[in-house]
Amino acid sequence: MILSTRRHEGSIAKADKDVVQAGILIEALSRRRSFELGEALALAEGRGQKWKSAIKIATTALDDRTYELLEKSRADFGMSA
Repeated sequence: MILSTRRHEGSIAKADKDVVQAGILIEALSRRRSFELGEALALAEGRGQKWKSAIKIATTALDDRTYELLEKSRADFGMSA
């Protein structure tokens, strides 16, 4: 997801692909490893404000269902939005 926010304007197709791939991973991990997905999210956001901002921006590109799965994983790990 973070990578999608760092693509240049000429790489819109690649950024879209990054978001689709992230969505597939979120969906798969949320089914079997939701806690670990939440933990990975917490670790990434803990790397600093730039990472946290990039994640926040990238999540706006996710479809509603995938965003809800990500937020459920966040809650499973004990994080608030």
